[in-house]
Parts: sequence; structure tokens; C-alpha cells
Amino acid sequence: MKRRATGRTAALLVAMAMATSGALSAQQHPHAPAEGQGQPGAMMHRMPSMPMPGPAMMLMHAERLGLSEAQVRRLEALAAEQHRSMQRLMPQAMRATADLMEAASGDIDVDAARAAHDRLARVHSEMLVATLGAMKEARQVLTPEQRTRWDAMAARMGGMMHRMGPMMMAPLMGH
Repeated sequence: MKRRATGRTAALLVAMAMATSGALSAQQHPHAPAEGQGQPGAMMHRMPSMPMPGPAMMLMHAERLGLSEAQVRRLEALAAEQHRSMQRLMPQAMRATADLMEAASGDIDVDAARAAHDRLARVHSEMLVATLGAMKEARQVLTPEQRTRWDAMAARMGGMMHRMGPMMMAPLMGH
């Protein structure tokens, strides 16, 4: 029983690491930074993913939003800035995740796990603040009509992601 619980804990920690790195993996859309522009190497888990929330996601819907060329250029600059912020924070998140996984395996070291988790939480907080800042700046690029359209689109996307979350976590929780 203890081995099964430890396996679930390790699987959950791996999922957390993948979620962190997946959010920052190479973006599969036309407004992603070009290969080699500060993207991590083989240590980074790469998987096709949605772009980060904010300017990059808005750019995917440029036509539906009716963005002007000037708006597209500004959103591209904001997306690149957000990507650089995430790339700067990613090594810290990966190190804290690795430390947490190490502390939670074998002879579990609760104090080391708590310290690693605290570091990871601080980095995730910085990532969240950077993402929210990018989202706020990106919204300011839009006209009031575009913001209304974007809000409706984002609400639909958010609902879809909310419903998909439990389905993706169930295998890790043994359900």
C-alpha cells in the first residue's frame, strides 16, 4: 500500500513538472519565438500545447478579433516579453520540482520537500504575476469591442479547459 501511495505521489509530482514545463514548451503557432531564441534544450519537456494565456493566445485569434497590423505587432512584442520572463523563471521551477521529487522518494524528507515546495510556489507565483501582467497589457491593446469579443472567447476556452482538467488528472490519481 505504501509503495502504491509513493508511486501516486511521484506521478503527481511528475505531472506538476510536466504542467510547468508544458506551459513553457515550444509554442505550436505562427507567433511563437523562433527555434533557438532562448528556448531550453533537451532538459525541457516538449509537447504540443496551447500558447500561454495573454498576447500569444490573442494572436491565434487575430482574424476573429479583427486585429490591425499595429495591434498584431504590439501583441507580438508582449508575447515575446512574456516568453522571456517565463524562460528566465523556468530553471528555478525545474530545480525546485526536481528537489521536491527527490525529497518525496525513498526515505521521504518532509522538511526538504516543504522547502522545495515553498521555492516552487514562489516561482509559480512569479510566473502567475508575469502572466497576469502580460494579459492586462494585451487587453489594453484591444478596442472595447475587441475586448468584449475576447472575453466571450476566453470564457468558452476557460470552460473547456476546466472540464478537461479532471479527465487529465484521473489516471494519476488511480481513478
